[in-house]
Amino acid sequence: MLAQRVNGMAVLYPAALRMKHPFPQMEEKYAKLAYCSRYAFSAARSQRTLEEAAPDSVLSFRYLGHIFVKAAPESWEMTENGTRAVWSPLPGVQVVTEIALCDGGHLRRHTVTSEITCEAFDAGFAVPDDCPGAAHSCTAIAARAEHPGGFCAVEDLTGRGTPLVLEPMPNTSLQYPRTVIPMVQYAIHPGTTVLETKVTFA
Repeated sequence: MLAQRVNGMAVLYPAALRMKHPFPQMEEKYAKLAYCSRYAFSAARSQRTLEEAAPDSVLSFRYLGHIFVKAAPESWEMTENGTRAVWSPLPGVQVVTEIALCDGGHLRRHTVTSEITCEAFDAGFAVPDDCPGAAHSCTAIAARAEHPGGFCAVEDLTGRGTPLVLEPMPNTSLQYPRTVIPMVQYAIHPGTTVLETKVTFA
């Protein structure tokens, strides 16, 4: 995996999930796009809704009332400044995810080849929302969640996404009782769709 230091915290980017045995909640523990020492990852209660799935730091897909996320990739590699993985969240959808580090965070480029119409959600870290000074907001291009100790912002670079801040079910985060997750929602149609998202944090 690749390590990055940003504003006093460590961020790890695993290139691949190598586990063959299906451990409980393996996707949450090993297959997110990034893991951060300041914001613990979330574990899903179910895959029925976004609120129960709490899909932080992943590209998730909503189709037929179910949330699908990245598991073991078909192929992967470390690049000069990031990672690249080929994976499939569900039959009929293939994704090539390229992550490149940048100042204060990273850039994501997802090339989605789909046979179906569905929705995709590119999400940042789960930020605490049950403390004084916590706030979240959206603009036309970005969603942001902040608290006294830092922030996470997710920006749509394509001009085709819808920023939103998800309020997942309580106690899905391993660290905080209540969190919010900034993300960008994208429409996926049959064919190839390129998603580009910038994620910054402190």
